[in-house]
Amino acid sequence: MRAIEVTINVSPDGTVDLEGTPDLPPGKHHALLVVDKPHPDTTQDNPKPPLEFHISAWEGWPADCTYRREDIYGDDGR
Repeated sequence: MRAIEVTINVSPDGTVDLEGTPDLPPGKHHALLVVDKPHPDTTQDNPKPPLEFHISAWEGWPADCTYRREDIYGDDGR
């Protein structure tokens, strides 16, 4: 048994085109196909727009403020 990594092309009608490796002997072979994710060069019809995050400006915080667990909780851990 060997693992062979190839790129496949799936057409709209569901047929799969792939190229074998030159060292693979001709004839029928039992194979297991695991589809991982689309290839990066696949074009998308409806690409998602980039996310937009709101940026908040925080001012007036103490310069020595660390928010470490020891600073937030007391000696008993609460």
